[in-house]
Amino acid sequence: GGALLWGRTAAFAAASSRILAEFEAAYGELGLPARTVLPGLPDPFGDGGPRAAAGGPPEEPAGTFRVGLLGRLDPVKGHRDFLRAAALVARRFPEAVFLVAGREENVLAEDLRREAAHLGLGAKLELLGHVPDAAAFMSSCHVGIVASSGSEAVSRAALEWMAAGRPLVATAVGGLPEAVADGETGVLVPPERPSAMAEALGALLSDAALRRRMGRAARERFLKIFTQDR
Repeated sequence: GGALLWGRTAAFAAASSRILAEFEAAYGELGLPARTVLPGLPDPFGDGGPRAAAGGPPEEPAGTFRVGLLGRLDPVKGHRDFLRAAALVARRFPEAVFLVAGREENVLAEDLRREAAHLGLGAKLELLGHVPDAAAFMSSCHVGIVASSGSEAVSRAALEWMAAGRPLVATAVGGLPEAVADGETGVLVPPERPSAMAEALGALLSDAALRRRMGRAARERFLKIFTQDR
């Protein structure tokens, strides 16, 4: 069935190199023209964006370190790995708080609260539910996290963190290695490795200059590659 469909198709556009590789592995013998066309998002701080009046992303907030994860509450999004990493980070940075934004789907917020209590995080975890303004949430954080264990063929959240000018610690799954320039705009870590995630977070929280340099580079990468105009 798939070969019949693609045999009647003029060309194939993939939103990431991973999708392109999967397509070529399955249907490469058809000789169909195919290429990667990376996704784009509106710039929330650009002309016509909801936060254009801000004149660009604000500087990182002063005071308590804020580490944020934006994503639906679903096992594939890696919330439990994030909590385990947060527990390790909190030992070194007891003033840090960890924020999770996203609606419940296949994981209950109450289950995450119980897990956080078991790990000793307690009030250090804030479960915000759905947030209507992703850019405002991300701008309120020092560092972003994408902790997914799989999927993420296209990660809207990763692009939103970049647009907000915040460094990102992300698992090296799906299209995330194409979004995050490892060591330049953020840090890629293996999936389901909370200790590696914690180490990357610790390096960013301990070095304000590094955070700001990566945040600026992330914003520049977004504007160069991932806007809708591009």
